[in-house]
Amino acid sequence: MPVAVIGAGGAVGRALVPRLVPRATEVRALVRDPAVARSLRTAGAKVAVGDVDDRDTLVAVLYDAHTVCHLVGGLFVEEGEHRERNLESTLAVVEAAAASNVRRLLFPSFPGADAGAANAFLRAKGEAEEAIRGSGIEHVIVRSTHLVGPSTAWPREIARLARRRPSVVPGTGRQRVAPAGLEDLVAVLVAADDRASPPAGTFGLQGPQTLTLDEVADRLAGPRRWRRHTDRPPGVAPTAAEVLSADCVADAPDALAAFGLEATPVLRGSPDAHPPGGQNG
Repeated sequence: MPVAVIGAGGAVGRALVPRLVPRATEVRALVRDPAVARSLRTAGAKVAVGDVDDRDTLVAVLYDAHTVCHLVGGLFVEEGEHRERNLESTLAVVEAAAASNVRRLLFPSFPGADAGAANAFLRAKGEAEEAIRGSGIEHVIVRSTHLVGPSTAWPREIARLARRRPSVVPGTGRQRVAPAGLEDLVAVLVAADDRASPPAGTFGLQGPQTLTLDEVADRLAGPRRWRRHTDRPPGVAPTAAEVLSADCVADAPDALAAFGLEATPVLRGSPDAHPPGGQNG
């Protein structure tokens, strides 16, 4: 049976689709950007161009699929759009998945997701998780810390700020972060599509190393003599700035252990070991 990837044009989707193609009878992808469609088709996916709020297209992509992986949303969206991109997109996918008899739903979330959170991003993710749990569809929710890998947004933003003069770091710089490798999240999602009844529920994902954000900034941009710490970093929307200023470590049972996987080291080597760029999925 097919697997569908909704929001496949982001960093996670572009890494995930090629991993799914050899394993699934068919991989279907929904993207907003026509420019991304070509590379996904080259990878072997059947691609539809459209938005998640186009119900007819969404139902067509999900028809008779075994698994849907919902990747729309993220922290770095326009201020005021967190509910639309992270919650309303999920509600649309849950409704279409139920109508299409999808058996399993995979959803990357974030530590601290809570329907009662004051932060708009964490609240939208928490409400989305509740909608998935209440759907009656078998599901795997992966609360991943900030991702590091090709085209991921978090290292790009931290490096951009850290390379300013003076260097800027969100928050106190002492907050604890355990960034996860993009490939680790992809590996969990691939394992969660296994048709032999894998674990279900809510899991946490983080990297093997916990650092302060000051240490992360040093690794991404090199040590700086002058550094400014602020809760309102330039060019970062308030909702995202609040999340960047807080600790980010896993807060749910270990996804890697649950699926028999091992963490990949991230942010190692020289300051430019993981150059930033692109958008997170």
